[in-house]
Amino acid sequence: MGALSQSCDRLHAIVAASVVSDSAAMMGKLRGERKRVAYQVEGDLLTGYIAARITASGRILMGEDVMNVSTAVTLDPEKDYEIVDGQPEEKAMAGARHGSVVMRLGARLQMHVEQHHLGGIYSPDTTFQIGRNERLPDLAFVSAARMPESGEPEGIWPMAPDLAIEVISPNDLWEKVQSKVQEYFTAGVRQVWLVSWQQRTVSLYDSPTHVTILTDEDTLTSEVLLPGFSCRVREIFQRPARS
Repeated sequence: MGALSQSCDRLHAIVAASVVSDSAAMMGKLRGERKRVAYQVEGDLLTGYIAARITASGRILMGEDVMNVSTAVTLDPEKDYEIVDGQPEEKAMAGARHGSVVMRLGARLQMHVEQHHLGGIYSPDTTFQIGRNERLPDLAFVSAARMPESGEPEGIWPMAPDLAIEVISPNDLWEKVQSKVQEYFTAGVRQVWLVSWQQRTVSLYDSPTHVTILTDEDTLTSEVLLPGFSCRVREIFQRPARS
């Protein structure tokens, strides 16, 4: 097993050196590439295609320590993955309604946070370390008080955000959504917002068991995290005007 472990370490090094990012890296997102690699396992030279993806943390996702070629996990470079229990889990591709809700809410939060120097708002491409998992909330807020002196990390945030926002789609399993809410709070998130464009509601969680459900005529605020922020819920769900 010692020789095999060393071989796996060499394989990781070979792939890490050969993977390059495409133009999306200009926007802070790394894409994976499929590379042909050769590696030695106890004297036998084997070659194979290994699909490698570098996450924001720079870690290679390959399977359970790549015990052999058949355990390699092929990841689509055009999709996003969260790391759950050590395994890549595809995050469903967002539709137009989902994306527009994220943008409208994100724009309002970004404007307020910048004007009042409260911290930073982060897009769905930003990875956060949530306990043992790596998650991609649809929107996230990190308070200025928790910003490192060196500034934002180039890769993954090694901590949980203060606020995690998930836009819920009709095909999301409620049990899985609730499990993620619990996971966020366990990791140190202070508030979780679940935004449902189908129900036109915002569920504001102050804890896994304390939730306030806001509807169209309500106003979304968060004095604890975002003092002064105010947004009518219906504004988040308004549809683009037609000419």
